[in-house]
Amino acid sequence: MINIGFIKGNGYDISENGICTVYENISEIDSSHRDFIRHVEFSGIVSKINTRLFTSCKNLRTVTIPPNINFIGALAFVSCEKLETVYIESINPVIKLGVFSNCHNLKLIYCTESVKEKLIGLNSFERDVDELFITE
Repeated sequence: MINIGFIKGNGYDISENGICTVYENISEIDSSHRDFIRHVEFSGIVSKINTRLFTSCKNLRTVTIPPNINFIGALAFVSCEKLETVYIESINPVIKLGVFSNCHNLKLIYCTESVKEKLIGLNSFERDVDELFITE
């Protein structure tokens, strides 16, 4: 992977190894930065992931959604073609339609049973959901 150096965005940073840390509630990621993101994490003050925030981040592989996130907007991670693993530590977030639509390489989602039920109701997954989810 190409070393990109450190990127400072409006409300987020991307490290040289592709870790995007979101440290405030933001409505967009600069389109010129999307291809450099490999992992997403959120600071303790972030409470929501806005609609289409990480759309088409073509190198995104993992996402960690901490307990402080109480809202995940529609299509938040749509068409992240290399996304494989999602950790949802939030217990009962509001989840909108199609959060992981067109994420064809998604292999595992770690979450609670209630989050699993919400995601199944609002997404179409290409694989058997019993193999996709690991619940607590």
